[in-house]
Amino acid sequence: MIPAEGYIAHFKDESTGGQTSEHVIAWDEEGYALVVSPKAGRLVRAADQIGFERLETNLHRGHLVPGGGWMATVGKGAASKTVAVVAWRIGPDGYGEPLFLDSDDFGVTTVTDWYRVWHPDQRKLAASDETDRRQPPTDTGS
Repeated sequence: MIPAEGYIAHFKDESTGGQTSEHVIAWDEEGYALVVSPKAGRLVRAADQIGFERLETNLHRGHLVPGGGWMATVGKGAASKTVAVVAWRIGPDGYGEPLFLDSDDFGVTTVTDWYRVWHPDQRKLAASDETDRRQPPTDTGS
């Protein structure tokens, strides 16, 4: 069994015509998605359950970490502005997405037109900071 993160199984509820969804917990040895069956009290294949329709990635699932002082330039040219990254959403694929306050400074949102993300402590390397990585380190010691 392989743990799964970031996938949802969707089912059609025949009695109501509505839909339900369950988080995929793991993948079995043959690659089938497993969900919890409250009736059976164990993991079962999602595709074998009544009403199964599809699997979908859950892009909103992941972890949040503090913004850590990072800033972003949103937009380009005269319309650009600098905004604080209030948090990073780390998705199940390992990629980080910066989150910002919305225009009312009330809720958190993503921005699709950010141009650059940077940290105020960031600095350019001086030529003296460069090392030739093709050479092994020299022993300066004892």
